[in-house]
Amino acid sequence: MLHSIKILFTITSLIFVSLNSVNAIEIHASNTTNDIADWTFMAYFNGENKQTQNVINNQKIKWLESVGSNEDLKIVYQYDALNSFDGIKRSIITEDYKSILIDSLDERSMGDPNTLSDFVIWAHENYPAENYYLVIFSHGNGWREGFLRDETNNDDYLSMDEFKNAMIEVKNSIGKNIDIVVFDACLMGMAEVFYQLRSSVDVVVGSEDLVYGNGFPYHMVLYEMKKDTNCNANEAAIFSIDSYSSYYSHFSMALGSFDLACLKDTIEKNLDNFAIKLNNAFSEHESQILEAIDNTQSFDVINNGEKFVTHYKDLYDFAYEISVRIDDYEIKESANALMASIQSCTIKEIHYNKNNANGISIYLPTSKKDYDSSYEKLDMCKNTNWDVFINKCLNKNRLSYYTLERLIERIFHFFER
Repeated sequence: MLHSIKILFTITSLIFVSLNSVNAIEIHASNTTNDIADWTFMAYFNGENKQTQNVINNQKIKWLESVGSNEDLKIVYQYDALNSFDGIKRSIITEDYKSILIDSLDERSMGDPNTLSDFVIWAHENYPAENYYLVIFSHGNGWREGFLRDETNNDDYLSMDEFKNAMIEVKNSIGKNIDIVVFDACLMGMAEVFYQLRSSVDVVVGSEDLVYGNGFPYHMVLYEMKKDTNCNANEAAIFSIDSYSSYYSHFSMALGSFDLACLKDTIEKNLDNFAIKLNNAFSEHESQILEAIDNTQSFDVINNGEKFVTHYKDLYDFAYEISVRIDDYEIKESANALMASIQSCTIKEIHYNKNNANGISIYLPTSKKDYDSSYEKLDMCKNTNWDVFINKCLNKNRLSYYTLERLIERIFHFFER
């Protein structure tokens, strides 16, 4: 059951699309200019599963083509597709709105860190720019296994440690941080995920919630960037979130963009101090802490009417719930400091139908049966006391709020029969 739940967590809600062929013109070309653009937009399209492949074929590439490159904005993408062609294709969008195939690679896993880093380094070497925008489109599962899952290569996926190392390799090769990384994948807007990129990326954009329909509408993002190629990473992040919220105006959403240098300090200082204060006073305030967790905005997955609990909670909202439930001065002060620090790092946040979302989630289970010990391998756990706090919360005899809710539902259904 747990294995099936993990698989279902990786749902990227990419539905209601039909299969078409890849529309890149099959002409091998080479970069004809060494001019440095203002921006290079790099799209990493993992189509090694039926759902994401269909969306890329039918929508993603068309969106890129509808804008087109120019001397100030270069648009390139790497694409692997399930059962459509052999190997991996790298293409550029031309100024006359066509996809031109630049290179074909032998088959390799899109969940391999080297596949990701090689693409970004290739884009830098062939289409140099002052700024780099990297969007990663695939299944997402937060910090857990499943990100960039490649179903044709031993069900490979990119672990958070591999992700960190791939982006550090990119930085070392190109000599600078990637300016902005956008996660076009579900549930990736997490402190744990963002923290892995603290040494290699300036700005991140991610969703605490599912990413809907066809994902981020690149045509709208690129249209704004093309109008103002002098925009910086913060402005590109705002374009990204505003475009998504406009395109899916009536969908539930919870997106955030953050300055990673600021967020690094927030996690290592404010979050760590908050966890220490809660640890020290846990026995005294256990009931209030667990009540705060139960009342914090959560981000669970509902598929075919079935609910799967991620134990991903909004970080800011949890600090708020603690601050209004516990009168201890040091705890309240640390909660308020954490909230203020999150706000200071936020470039843009938007939510709809997730009233207590604030753009960044965190893992917070409260029973031993729900805890995944592989969590402790993450950098955030190595550098803060957050995992120590989680282990204080774990109780093998405790029923979570959700479990209790489901139990009551089943009792009612039993008597209705």
